[in-house]
Amino acid sequence: VSSVAVRRCEKIFGKLTGRTILVVGAGEISCLAAEYLAERGARILVFSTRGIATAGSSAETLAQSLSVNCFPLDSLRSHLPSADVVISGSGAPHALLPVEHIRAAQNGRHGRPVFLVDLAIPRDIESGASNLENVFLYNLDDLDQIAAEHRKEREREIPRCEEIIEEESASFWNKMNGSVQEEPLRRLHFRISSVVEEELRRSGIIGEPLDSLKKSIPN
Repeated sequence: VSSVAVRRCEKIFGKLTGRTILVVGAGEISCLAAEYLAERGARILVFSTRGIATAGSSAETLAQSLSVNCFPLDSLRSHLPSADVVISGSGAPHALLPVEHIRAAQNGRHGRPVFLVDLAIPRDIESGASNLENVFLYNLDDLDQIAAEHRKEREREIPRCEEIIEEESASFWNKMNGSVQEEPLRRLHFRISSVVEEELRRSGIIGEPLDSLKKSIPN
């Protein structure tokens, strides 16, 4: 699922270098997505869901692993206008990002798109945000569905992959069998030629007669 989220980011923004990513909470999927995005040059900001960034929290651990800052949750809204992507999985009992906050942030972004990934159950981001212009909201169900479609596409390719493997395997073994058969024959022909040549020399047959007899040995 985390890789699906990253591919969606790339589909919306293209290269992610320099893009600002807000990560709220530090669940497994959030951490994996943050690591993938950081590897692609994105700027990561982590927000602790404890209200303050306490040392030893999962959010603090994630921030340290990425060498970035960990902010208290109450500063999230002030960072929204700078965010290209928000990945949220807080586990809070209520939505952390109401539509009004996202609308206000978008007004400050002057129409630039924002990608919201809601990994929380219950949801961190109000579903009405998807109705805002240039706001792309995906939740876990959406990402699971995309992942399932990708799996089906790969499964449809399996028969063709098996066919290619079978063809290549047959070609390989045909070549191997040919080389296995040819090599002993070459060694046998060389041995026979050497023996015959030695015996003919002992018999005093040299020069053109010897060459003629050598050519008569079957290959």
